[in-house]
Order: sequence, then structure tokens, then C-alpha cells
Amino acid sequence: MGDPTNVWYQPSIIDSRYPTLISPNNWDFDYSTIEAILVQIHSRKRFNNNQPNNSQPNNTMTFTADDAELFSKAIQSLPKNLSVASLQRIQFLIAKEFPRDIGNQLAKLTVGFYQLQSATDTRAEHKPTQLADKMLTFKNKVDSQNHFLGKDTAHQLFGKQRAISYYLLQRRAIKENTQLSSEQKTKKLQSLKNTLAND
Repeated sequence: MGDPTNVWYQPSIIDSRYPTLISPNNWDFDYSTIEAILVQIHSRKRFNNNQPNNSQPNNTMTFTADDAELFSKAIQSLPKNLSVASLQRIQFLIAKEFPRDIGNQLAKLTVGFYQLQSATDTRAEHKPTQLADKMLTFKNKVDSQNHFLGKDTAHQLFGKQRAISYYLLQRRAIKENTQLSSEQKTKKLQSLKNTLAND
């Protein structure tokens, strides 16, 4: 809590005059933690101001892998199994906190990250060891990210991570391919490495 002198206490006279709360809901999350992290993301000020087809500027943000870590940190501060009403409340608060287009974007992404994390948690117990299973798990992970966050935004957030994961899977596939000679494996591995370097 920090310095107790900085903690605000509502005067008892206010409680007696206004016994009915503004909101009847007792929300089971701490918005201040999410707010502080989203302010960090917003402060980076990477905006997409392209004007396709002579339309109005698209005042939305672009993201990086660093932002993905911050979103994940924000989600980790929330309880699991939040109700739909709680998620809607979080979305509402974020949308009101930031400028309209960006607020709506951050609100949608925060809830999307929460839903993505919830979906990931349900599959976390199964950790595949076979290559085919690992490839399927990777594909499902990419599909889930695209579904909850949108394909373009998911690529911004996880593109580098995906490229490395894909490289490692393909590298293993080449090494385990008994139909290839040592020379063929060497060429394919070099080509794969060059592809990763150029991405």
C-alpha cells in the first residue's frame, strides 16, 4: 500500500448520506493494475496513420513482441474465470480511459488476450513430444491467436516468436527425415536458416 498517509478514506458522513453505491456490483478485479500497464503500451505512441482509399486516418496503434509481454502481464493480474459482466466492465473502463479509436482497440485486445489465455490454460496440461503433435499444437496456437486478437495484430505481436518456433520445428523435421541424404539435409537446413534470417 505504500505510505499510509497517501491512502484515501471516504468520510463516514458520505457513507451515511449515500448508503446506496453508484454501482451495485462488487467487481472482482483490480483495474488499476491493468490501467498502469496499458498506459505503458499507449505511451510508446506507435500509431497507424495510413489513409487507404482516401478515408479518414486510421488512428490505431501498432504493436510489437514487447507489447505482447505487457498484455500478458496485465492479464496475469486478473482472476481466472471472470464473468462476462466483468469482462464487459473492463472493456468499458479501458475504452473510456484512452482516446476513442485507441481506447476501443486496447479494450478489445485486452479482453481478447484474456480469452486467449483462458483457452491456452485449458490445453496446457498436454505437452506433445512427437513432431507431428508439436506441429499441430503450433498450428492450433497460431489459429487461436488469430481468432482472439485478429490476424494482423496477432502477427505484429507474435510474428517473431512464430518464425522461430516454425524454424525449430522444420529444422527437427529435416533432421529426422530418413529419406534425405546428409548432403540434402545440409542444403535444406541452410536454406531454412537463410529464410529465418530474411524474415
